[in-house]
Amino acid sequence: MDVFGTVTGVYSLSVIGAYSLVYSVILRARDVASSLAFFTKHYGLFAGPLLLGFGCGDVWRIQVQVLKSKDDRVAMDFRKSTQDESNITAVAVSLSEKYLWNVD
Repeated sequence: MDVFGTVTGVYSLSVIGAYSLVYSVILRARDVASSLAFFTKHYGLFAGPLLLGFGCGDVWRIQVQVLKSKDDRVAMDFRKSTQDESNITAVAVSLSEKYLWNVD
């Protein structure tokens, strides 16, 4: 049994794991910084970071696109998609109540 080979094998795996972790953290920090810049630019210095922390980023990004659009079709499509999502959620809740709680 080669103890030295086992130790260097474990060491190389830990170096690769550490590199992967650092790389992932750097990518995540870049994404957060980009989102923070976007929200601060469009929603202001106070509301931007709050929306980033507590809001659903995709919805707020779409809202900016809809509000800045000159075409009414974009707003209607956004309204329809939001309404469809709301209807799907309502159906799911009613089904879960019926089957989980035996409510008639």
